[in-house]
Amino acid sequence: MVKLAVIRDDDLSALNSPEDIIQAYRSLYGLVPINFFFVPCLKDPSLSYMAGENDYYWRGVNVDGIADIFENLELMTFLEDEINKGHIDVGLHGLHHYKRELERPVDKSQILEAISKANKILGRNIKSISAPNNSFSKKSENVIESLFKVVYISYSHRINERRFSASSSMEFIYAALCKLLGRPLSQITNSPRRINAHYEMSSIPISYVQDHRFVFKAVEDFLESPSQEVLCLATHFYDLKDNLVTYRLMEQTIGRLLDSGVKFVTLSEIEDRVMSKGQ
Repeated sequence: MVKLAVIRDDDLSALNSPEDIIQAYRSLYGLVPINFFFVPCLKDPSLSYMAGENDYYWRGVNVDGIADIFENLELMTFLEDEINKGHIDVGLHGLHHYKRELERPVDKSQILEAISKANKILGRNIKSISAPNNSFSKKSENVIESLFKVVYISYSHRINERRFSASSSMEFIYAALCKLLGRPLSQITNSPRRINAHYEMSSIPISYVQDHRFVFKAVEDFLESPSQEVLCLATHFYDLKDNLVTYRLMEQTIGRLLDSGVKFVTLSEIEDRVMSKGQ
């Protein structure tokens, strides 16, 4: 069994440039594919950050009116070229990046318009989404499932907000046991996993506030696991760019996985995998 890894990078928007990406990934760029989840339309970034959390980037973002990523022609051209080279892939990251945006009812037409524009410009058929603040609920689940196949989450997804079904029963049992025993809700090992009508990918965070020992242990557990086939590393390009400690952590993690024969893949490859194998 060939193990796979996927890099998830959130928050790309109209405010960013190709240089932001190149400077963030340094010598790692082109070595493995990077998957950017983009925010199609920024409005009032003050609604994006979580009070009391380490969210320095959004606190410093200013937007006068609306910032539409599709109007950033330099970035769109760069993404199109790099997608064709296999260096980059893209998915959707909410609509406006409002905090816990997908925990509330969402306008299906707005999401459909965003992915339709991206598909036309970038030659893509987007079927992957990551939610701002890593959470969505039953209030938006029907819309998400009608448009996307794979949902990227963190360890902290609130299982109690999902619809219960046979496919998600073990998730509910696991969450209930953690609550009963007073233990944190940690990663559920196998990803992608079927939840109702979509698939979910858990993510290991690569961040300046992340305990390196946690990341290294998660990687070794993945390499030793006979059942876990795919590992997702979640990060932000601005964290890699601004914090050398984050870049070094990503560099070491990618190096360990490559040395162990792990293949890094695009979102498209993960989508094809779950749709063809019916995992």
